[in-house]
Order: sequence, then structure tokens, then C-alpha cells
Amino acid sequence: MEPLVTFAPSIALPTRRYAVVGARQPKYTRLPTATLNRNLDTSTTRASTPKKSFVDDVGLGALLDNGAPWVLAGVTVLWGSQHAVMKQAVMDGATPGGLTATRFAIAAILLSPWLRSINRREILAGLELGAWSFAGFALQTLGLETTTAARSCFLLYLNVKMVPLIGLLTGRSPPWTAWLAACVALGGTYLLAGDSGMHWVLGDTLSVAAAAASAMFIVRLGSFATSCRPAPLSAATVAVTALLGAVWAFGTGEGQITTEMLPAALYLGAIPTALATVLQARAQRVVRPDRAAVIYALDPVYGALFAHWLLGEAFGAQGVAGAALIVLAAFVSNAATNSNSSDRTKTEERDEVR
Repeated sequence: MEPLVTFAPSIALPTRRYAVVGARQPKYTRLPTATLNRNLDTSTTRASTPKKSFVDDVGLGALLDNGAPWVLAGVTVLWGSQHAVMKQAVMDGATPGGLTATRFAIAAILLSPWLRSINRREILAGLELGAWSFAGFALQTLGLETTTAARSCFLLYLNVKMVPLIGLLTGRSPPWTAWLAACVALGGTYLLAGDSGMHWVLGDTLSVAAAAASAMFIVRLGSFATSCRPAPLSAATVAVTALLGAVWAFGTGEGQITTEMLPAALYLGAIPTALATVLQARAQRVVRPDRAAVIYALDPVYGALFAHWLLGEAFGAQGVAGAALIVLAAFVSNAATNSNSSDRTKTEERDEVR
């Protein structure tokens, strides 16, 4: 159910009362709409209170809210683990189509309760976002057949730098900091590609293509965020991704589920996809976007650590320098975005007070 929020125009209210006839006319101060809304009838306030979830009922809601930054840090660790798990599954004989389809089918089943209250707008948004999500994960899984998990996770993180560049397609000119971040990331990618005598392979190209699909997902998600609820939209997106994965798997004859692939698919579907989605949606109600972006910037670092721990992969000195430049570019991009957002917010607040 959408929260009931009362919007009222700004109303001029007297700053003082004058009981003496003929006294000087009072000055009027124009109050912001948000201030007026807080002083409206209490029934509106009660109606805008969100309904408690199962997490609140069992007493975990306050715990998650109080430790929200740590929850997001845990979510980032879970995201980082998926690269090595996917690479190991592919090495064990899992087909890209079968792994993608099975993973998202499991996640879709776990998130299906949120589909009961979905509306038409969220269905249409889920269709488009699911297509971009499928493209990103399919390209990533295909790329892991020929590239390492450590290289893949850093190349995929180029999506953060691609988002402002994609804005050019919609007529929005990125700030100079976006171009700076893109150049730094490009330099990091060059160093990473030539690390330890390795050459650029097809899997690296597919990883960059996956990053582009992920960037398009982020851009389009931003346009749907103001009109769709997070939980039903996430459930719809995962369901569409699972459906497209099934079409790909059975269309290419990769629909078989092997005993070697099943543990990886269960983990990927239940933990980095379903559980991480729920925890992220809950924790980001408390954590500011700028702080969350800094936490998420460690995703490829965790990915490299898991790749070293589970697969024995390691970077040379050149690879470490390239990975550091990619993470630095992400921080530059996030800092510029947050600064611009803060400036716009202050400007809007000044205009509203006037």
C-alpha cells in the first residue's frame, strides 16, 4: 500500500499576534511545505507509518537498523563472494545458461511473496530491468569461462564509471569529474589487462560488456525508483531474469542441472541474490546513499580476496596498481555525484523557504 502523504501549498502564517486595534500589521513568514505537513491532522501521520514486516515482528528490525552500516558491509562481502563461486562452478563443468537460470529461479522463488501486491507499473519496470539484469549476468558468466574471477570483478566494477557517460545518450552532460574518473578507470583497466604477462582475452571483453549492461540497469533503475516500490520491483526483476535465463538455457541445450552445479546455484540464488537484496533494501532505509556508495566500493576488493582464497588467484604488482586505480575512480565518481546532489538539495531548500 502506498503511504498516505498530504501535500499542501505554502501558507503565510503570522509570526506574532496583536491584540491592540490599530497596531502595526504583523509580518508573515512563508513556511516550507514539509513543516506544514508535520503539523497536519495526526491521522495523516498514522497513515504514513509503514506496515511492520516479519523482520519487525520477530524483533530483528531494530537490530538491523542500529547496525545498518555493518549490514551493508556484509552485503558487499556476499556480493564479492559470487565471482569466485561462479568461476569454480564453470570450472567444474556448469554451463553458463544452466547456472544463470537455476540461480535466478531459486532467487525468484524466495522473493515471490512480494509479487502478490505488485502493480502494472512495477511489472513493466521489472520487464525492462530484468532484461538488463539478464544481459549483465549472462555476459559475466560467459566471460568467466576464459578470464579469472579476480579480473572479472574489477572489470565489472567499471559500471560505476559508465553510468554518467551513458547519461550522454539522454542529453545530460556529465561533469568534468566523470571524465576524470573514466580516464583513471581506463588506465587501471590497461594495467590490469597486462598483469603478470597476461593478454586481453574474450572473457575480459565480455566482462566489460557485462559492466555496460549493469550500468544501463542502474540508469534505468533510477528512472523507476520514484514510482515503484523496492521490494515488488526487485522480485519482478529477479523473476524476469530467471525466465530469460531459462529460455537461454533450454534454447541452447544447457538446461541440465548437474550435481556439481547445484550447490553453487543454491548459494548464488539464496545468498548473494535473494538474501542480499532483502538486507540491502532494509539497511538503505537508514544509511545515506553517499555512505552506502563508499561501502559498496569495496565489492571488487572482496572479490579479489575470495578469488585468492578459493581459487588461488593473485595479482602481480601491475595488477594491484590497476585494481587500485579502478577503485580510486569509483571514489572520485561517487564523491562528485554526492557533492552535486548535496548542492541541489541545498538550492531546493533555499527556494522553498523563499
